Amino acid sequence: MEEVYDFNDVVRRMLDEGQDYKFIINKLKKEMTLQALIRTRGNQAHAAKMIGANRGSFKTWMSY
Repeated sequence: MEEVYDFNDVVRRMLDEGQDYKFIINKLKKEMTLQALIRTRGNQAHAAKMIGANRGSFKTWMSY
């Protein structure tokens, strides 16, 4: 079963661990990218649209 976290708690914990803004944003992008790819069965164009990114940005996010 998938664990569900309160977003504010996750951000607080990451800040408590000393993570900076860029790290936190990159983690969020990576997780959104992964979840979108899973939901679209790997279709990058549909996954990008799902999260409101263009395909170029989406491909960049996949490299994080």
